[in-house]
Amino acid sequence: MTSQVQVKTAPEPGSVALGFGLARDRMMRAYNPATEEERVLVTQIAQAWLRLQRFYEFESQVFEQTGLFDLFTNDVEKYKLLTRGVADAERMWRHAVEMFERARRRTVRAQSPATHLNARDRRPAAASTSPHDAPPVAASADPPDPGRPVAAARSRPLALV
Repeated sequence: MTSQVQVKTAPEPGSVALGFGLARDRMMRAYNPATEEERVLVTQIAQAWLRLQRFYEFESQVFEQTGLFDLFTNDVEKYKLLTRGVADAERMWRHAVEMFERARRRTVRAQSPATHLNARDRRPAAASTSPHDAPPVAASADPPDPGRPVAAARSRPLALV
């Protein structure tokens, strides 16, 4: 019986695996993900970034070989395909970053429950909702000046009961 040993070797310099690993590690340090969801999204950001860089390199090579003017005038369909690929890669990267930013906002809100908005009235949640906790309002003996707008009598709105 023959036994085969598989040896994992380090990726070749310049290989896709090495490029992705380096990009992902740099993105992880830059974005500092706090949750598993954020880690997955940072991985997507790294993949989208590498794809975008490859499209930029490909676009540069095509323009060096063919020239932008020649490509545009002689083969508009190839020009459209190239620019569409670049635009798709840019959109993919931008979307991955936006998804990470949304996840980060959710994480921050979850970690600081005292500052989240109350779902019912979309105001910051207060420690006490009793109308008796409002500071007393000084009554004025003078009637309001008709040329001046009337100031609010209370520092916070009355609760509807």
